[in-house]
Amino acid sequence: MAITRSALTDDDRARAQDILRVMVRDAADLVRRALAVTLKSSPLVPHDVAMRLAQDIDSIAMPMLEASPAFTDADLAEIVRIGGPVQQAAIAKRPRVSQTLTRAFADHGGEHAVEVVCANDNADFAEQTLQAIVQKFEQS
Repeated sequence: MAITRSALTDDDRARAQDILRVMVRDAADLVRRALAVTLKSSPLVPHDVAMRLAQDIDSIAMPMLEASPAFTDADLAEIVRIGGPVQQAAIAKRPRVSQTLTRAFADHGGEHAVEVVCANDNADFAEQTLQAIVQKFEQS
């Protein structure tokens, strides 16, 4: 189910997005999981659809949180702040983790998520953030 810019007219794209909005509310976990796995890398997934999938059960949220380009750093930082360990670890595995996000992990991340983000070669840490992490987890 690829929604590419060139393959669809604006009207067709709007219809496809409306269909996604209906599917994301489907009662069946399997449908929502398939949707999350299919859409996780799409730059064209509507933000509201991505956010709804990110707030779903872990098996549905994880693919979106790990890879979706639909989220801003502010979205992801807020999920780190309010999310549980599974959501935090999924974000920590992203292919690019900005200084904004690594700071969110330093301030709000659980120990496991901080371990994951520290092991991520594509995570960008400011010196102050690294110092904050060391201080926060020095007894661990």
